[in-house]
Amino acid sequence: MKKCYDCTSELMKTLILNYLLVSPLFTYLVILGGSLIEGDVTLFTSAFLLSQGYLNIPLVFLTTVLGVAISDLAWYFFGRKIDQGTLVFRWLMKIVKPLDRHFDERTFRTIVISKFAYGMGHLTSMKAGSKGMTFKSFLKLNFSATLIWYAVLASLGYISGASFELLKGYIKYTELAILVGIVLLFLLEKLVEWRVEARDRAETG
Repeated sequence: MKKCYDCTSELMKTLILNYLLVSPLFTYLVILGGSLIEGDVTLFTSAFLLSQGYLNIPLVFLTTVLGVAISDLAWYFFGRKIDQGTLVFRWLMKIVKPLDRHFDERTFRTIVISKFAYGMGHLTSMKAGSKGMTFKSFLKLNFSATLIWYAVLASLGYISGASFELLKGYIKYTELAILVGIVLLFLLEKLVEWRVEARDRAETG
């Protein structure tokens, strides 16, 4: 893997990436922090930058998986500890309600799908905790689901980066290319969420 911290003339032009990537330590701390908050966008962006030669594959894998794992576990334990009678809990569970019945009947499949529906992944981890799923079971199911999610999102990000490389004559800045990719990713995740809700209405109707 070539290092491109100071060879960006070979790549797309950048607006701020040169400044963000000056320190490798800072870069991977940002990726770790981003994975804790919003794993989808962080993984997609990291894979995109991997395709452009900015980042190191093992370090991206380590920081993104670690960040997502910590976040999921935090939501799981939050679900186990929170008072289920609180307004906050009821509001959060209302958001994830389309996955409710599926969670009981097809738990692993629901966890996988939730990772591709924007904002549902964390709440599904919380639901697992609130329903009393054992830590061992959650760890096993969530880790397997995360690997599937990781493979899909990382592939999309990497392929997008390679594709935009062909369009760099039209999209000159890496940041703009990433933004376009993230918008497309968001639309894809909303489509998944819509499909889940439509199927739920059809089965219950």
